[in-house]
Amino acid sequence: MASQKILIKYATRGNPEKFFAGLNNILQMAAQPQNIVVLASIDTDDITMYNKEVMGRMKPFIAAKQLLVVPNTSANKIVAINRDINLVVQPWDILVNFSDSIEFTVRGFDDIIRQKFDINYARAMLKLMPGHEPHPNFFTTETFSVYFGNELYNDEPKKEKTTK
Repeated sequence: MASQKILIKYATRGNPEKFFAGLNNILQMAAQPQNIVVLASIDTDDITMYNKEVMGRMKPFIAAKQLLVVPNTSANKIVAINRDINLVVQPWDILVNFSDSIEFTVRGFDDIIRQKFDINYARAMLKLMPGHEPHPNFFTTETFSVYFGNELYNDEPKKEKTTK
């Protein structure tokens, strides 16, 4: 399997336990955790995430080069998802957006992403060959998306069990 580096962009706010559950899910379900880096954008005005205890819990992941944490000013969800990517100095090939409401359900999800990325990249390159016009909604400049639906993850909130 190809060893493309995957950067997982993880915007989070207000729930450290969900954050760590999501981080552990990524690393435990990955076939190649050594080829994954998680970029966490933390809002500096979020005292539940941006505090000494939570930042301390992140240190082992940071030391293992599995997690990059960028504290920054809060704006809105769209900005949180898009910000800080330009600060990543490690090389990466594929960008995946993640939130703490997502749970990967397929072990080796990263290899599946790599495989589908390779197939779709090859298809996109074929469309750029002479005589082939790229579809305007499929391929622009050097970026494109591969949509998986719920093939690899569950984004339904977990229901709390109640007892009567």
